[in-house]
Amino acid sequence: TGAGIHEVWRPPCDDLPVWISLPYGVPRPDRPGLRVVRRHIGPAPVIVNGLRCEPAAQCLLIAARDLHELDLTCLIEGMRHRGVLSEVDEDRLLSEAYPGSPRLRRAFGWATGGSESIWEVLLRVLHKSCDVAVLAQHEVRDADGVFVARGDLWLLGTTRLHEFDGAVHRDQEQHRKDLKRDRRLGS
Repeated sequence: TGAGIHEVWRPPCDDLPVWISLPYGVPRPDRPGLRVVRRHIGPAPVIVNGLRCEPAAQCLLIAARDLHELDLTCLIEGMRHRGVLSEVDEDRLLSEAYPGSPRLRRAFGWATGGSESIWEVLLRVLHKSCDVAVLAQHEVRDADGVFVARGDLWLLGTTRLHEFDGAVHRDQEQHRKDLKRDRRLGS
């Protein structure tokens, strides 16, 4: 829920409850579809788009109780992409022990950064699970060092780029740019 408020990519999970975080001693609301997480002393809430919310790092920590490493990897990459997860936050999350911390640490091991969409994260993790070494956002240059293109994933040691093109690539103008880029790569 907090990731949505922070406008971070979220894994495609259906039927998840709405999570709220309350300190001990505050009465627990009992509503269908609502999950209450209790916390001792946590970071102060932040205001995001007019809503009171946990800081992004705290949202990630709470999500680690229930989500799989792959889903957490998507959240980590999305938070990095949005700039709402600092290195200090990451160090704290990796060093403290909370429910879900081991799962969160494994997800940080999968998160390498550089992805520009949740689908690129999933494509990279798929390659990793198949033991295929890739580099995200690889720049291709010609023999003179002039920029030719940038690819979502470069298969290390090859001349292959793997791309995940979302719906924006169906736009006529974007399609023209993509074809022009493909011609540059082909030469």
